[in-house]
Amino acid sequence: MSIEWDRLVDVHERRKKLALEAMLAERRAAERSRAQAQREHAEWQQRVAAKAAHWQAARGAFAGGGFNVAQLCDAAAWSGALDAAIAKQGQVVRRAQAASDERERALDASRAALRTAAGHVEKAARMQQRDLTERQRVSDARVDAVAEEFAATHWSARRTV
Repeated sequence: MSIEWDRLVDVHERRKKLALEAMLAERRAAERSRAQAQREHAEWQQRVAAKAAHWQAARGAFAGGGFNVAQLCDAAAWSGALDAAIAKQGQVVRRAQAASDERERALDASRAALRTAAGHVEKAARMQQRDLTERQRVSDARVDAVAEEFAATHWSARRTV
């Protein structure tokens, strides 16, 4: 049975190319997902900073003496609204981070598939080279055998004459 090594190497090269394209697509998706998670986290941080600024302003107004109980109730209500927004954004951040983590796992899997495909290309090329070397060795041995037979026949023919 003769193996068409060039064809086998080409098939593995095509698979490697497809694996590379898939890995690049996964990388782009992972980068987008990572950027989204970072944007959501930045939004959460802004909301936390807004709450801190709200209470800093309330403390400043209280220290200035122009702060009454009604304003304190309003500040507490607004703080509760800010807490709800922070909690909601925290859920968004967790979902975005989970999506980003999933994309990273998919990227790792596509990188592993690419490494496997590249290994198959290398293995097929090594096997092709090994087969070529073996064929050359067999061919050289045949040439040597024919040359020896010719020399023996020639020597034998000269001896009988």
